[in-house]
Amino acid sequence: MLSTRGLLGGAAAMLTVSAVLIYVAGIVALAARMKVHGFWWGLVLSQLPREVLQEIAASSVLLPALAFAVVGYLLPRLVLPGHSRLRRGLTVLFERAPRSAFVLLTALLAVPGTVALIHAGTARARWMIVLAEIVLLPAAAFLATALRKMRRYREAQPGVWIAACTTAMMLTAVPGAVAWSASLPLYDARACGAGYELDAYFIGAASDWTYLAEPSYDPKTGRAIAPQLVMVPTSRVNAVTVTRGDTDCSPTEGQLGTTKAAAS
Repeated sequence: MLSTRGLLGGAAAMLTVSAVLIYVAGIVALAARMKVHGFWWGLVLSQLPREVLQEIAASSVLLPALAFAVVGYLLPRLVLPGHSRLRRGLTVLFERAPRSAFVLLTALLAVPGTVALIHAGTARARWMIVLAEIVLLPAAAFLATALRKMRRYREAQPGVWIAACTTAMMLTAVPGAVAWSASLPLYDARACGAGYELDAYFIGAASDWTYLAEPSYDPKTGRAIAPQLVMVPTSRVNAVTVTRGDTDCSPTEGQLGTTKAAAS
């Protein structure tokens, strides 16, 4: 029988490892998205506060992976009758936890995002994601092995077993969430403040700063170059509108990228 202390220790370790993995996965996804847009992503990431990176990891990696775990494992187990084919299949997958099943599931989930990234991204961004997935495939096999060793506690601690399976399903979906998030473009945004308007890409916002990327161009050739990181004090931002079209910063109108604006 697993002791209460052992259960708490194992749960704490699992939560810590999961949180670190998701945090790092969010950074990798953001770095790939920046690289697609021509960013010097290493310099930009070093200036982003932890709360911005945590929010990006939660929204772009944690939520999709958790949704997959809930829909793929937890919901069918709670809703479907015990004799249903899907529930029996889930039981076979997680009780036996064959390494090949977890590795195959991890690889399949990453295919759509990888294909989209290869189509839209730069070579370096593509290889960054491909290498990350190759590294994470052995992690999926290790996850299957760890879950298989917990099988003996399925009857004695059913709640722990269900939580472990749900977490394993979520972590299996992390590489797919990273690849898909990395394939998405940074959102176009227009920052509206007192006396200025700015068209940029939206990166994130913290309690004190809003982080934007302003497209830059070579004045001689007119060709696009690496975007510039713009850090706007949140207190000076009236609104940040995420848009794909033209949006006016009412009640002011002025020259984009300048502080020249007149009251309308």
